[in-house]
Amino acid sequence: MEKIRLPQIRSNVILFIFYLTYSFCPYSPMPHTHHAHPKKNTHSCHSAPSKPTPYGLLALISLSLALPLHFISSDHLSLPYKPYIEALISGIAVFIVGFPILKAFILSVQTINPNMFTLLGTGTLTAYLYSLFGLFFLPTSQNTPFFDAAAAITTLILAGQWIEQRSENKLAHSLKNLLSLTPPTARLLQGSVEKIIPWSEIQPGQHLLVLPGETIPTDGKILEGHSSVEESILTGEPLPIEKFPGDSVLGGTLVSGGRLLILAEKAGNDSLIARLARLVDEAKENPPPFQRIADKIASIFTPLVLLLALATAVGWILAGESIANAISRAVSVLIAACPCALGLAAPVATACGLSRAARLGVLIRNPSSLEKLSKVKLLVVDKTGTLTEGNPALTHVTTAEGISEALALTLGASLASSSLHPLSKAIVKAALSKNLTLEKISDIHDTPGQGITGKTKGTELLLGQLSFLEQKNIHISPNLRTSALTKVQTTAAPGVWLAQGNQCLARFDMADPIRSTTPAAIRSLKNLGIDI
Repeated sequence: MEKIRLPQIRSNVILFIFYLTYSFCPYSPMPHTHHAHPKKNTHSCHSAPSKPTPYGLLALISLSLALPLHFISSDHLSLPYKPYIEALISGIAVFIVGFPILKAFILSVQTINPNMFTLLGTGTLTAYLYSLFGLFFLPTSQNTPFFDAAAAITTLILAGQWIEQRSENKLAHSLKNLLSLTPPTARLLQGSVEKIIPWSEIQPGQHLLVLPGETIPTDGKILEGHSSVEESILTGEPLPIEKFPGDSVLGGTLVSGGRLLILAEKAGNDSLIARLARLVDEAKENPPPFQRIADKIASIFTPLVLLLALATAVGWILAGESIANAISRAVSVLIAACPCALGLAAPVATACGLSRAARLGVLIRNPSSLEKLSKVKLLVVDKTGTLTEGNPALTHVTTAEGISEALALTLGASLASSSLHPLSKAIVKAALSKNLTLEKISDIHDTPGQGITGKTKGTELLLGQLSFLEQKNIHISPNLRTSALTKVQTTAAPGVWLAQGNQCLARFDMADPIRSTTPAAIRSLKNLGIDI
């Protein structure tokens, strides 16, 4: 009866798992791995290197070696010097391509810190060195080489490190995008002298000048000026908030109205956005409970497997087997016990979760939240910017008698095109979607929190709140007022009024549209048994 070769089966399984991992996990590496660290038992393989280890390239090279080795080692293929070819290819994969893994193994031994890399390194090295010993010193009938298994394990480990590294790189990119919300420089006002300084040099107590259309550099309080400030990036609110002297402002938010003089209350690196970025960055260094459990298991599992392998060898020797066969079975135990899933699943799952969340705009302070999500039974969500798009859109135009919707939209969009306000942008977007040609506007004046005025063809246009038109003594026909206000009472939708000269022409009704993905998301959550 033909014996089934354990390494052949093992390598088939490993390569199949690697194929699934490579095909279905959407993310990948960072310059460090999570496992053996000399100071603490976290998932950190080596201390931060000056240059990231190219795990992706190493995994690809190792795979290009492991695949042909897998077929060469098959009993169906006959080649001259076949065992020596296997030894050469496997040696390149294990000792050259897989050097970062061996380095982590050596570090874990030097620091007497048994972990996954201790067992993985022991299994890989034992498999290769035993196979090499058998090649030169054992009869062919007693030699069961493990060259293919050693290369396959190395490939899988490198692939796991690549996946983890790529996920952490994506997280780092998300943090970079978050910090990019703050401007690289700030306008420092010293007396009457304006000076441009780097964002990193902002200190509490400094007076900073922010012009319309610019981003507030750090958290502070308004000393002078009045403006609309877009805070949607931090609060999710789609409409700008009116800010007056004495009000607080946040770094990274956009001034869409007038000029502001603010008193910096935080250094640039201590602003809310900078603190958020640090919290997310620190999250990946604090493993969640399930990852700490994996580490703890590894510290017990590793010496236990080594003892089992030793006991296996001793047991077979006492049973009368040759030393060669006893060692072969001990090596089989080490290879079969290589905890690839346990050693890679925990850190890769954490890195993938943090990366995916950051890319979707969800900042996770504590990775344990990922584990707790599996126990959630009730979800409370904010409508604006969560269930909705977070950007207002024009839903209806109510016009005065004798005024067409196209004319009102053309005039309104022409004036609104000079404003940064989200409601103005919604009007412009609606006009452009109907291929309307905008008119040139001159003498534009923006009154923050009220509205905007300008001139076209010698007549004045006004666009803004109802109170803004009333201050200008604009006549609003009773029918237009009644029709517009009735709609406001039924929908509670915000609106913008348009006037030309001293006559009100129209009212633009706005709404924050529901996201197209919201219904499906709600159904999916309910199917999971989560109440919303």
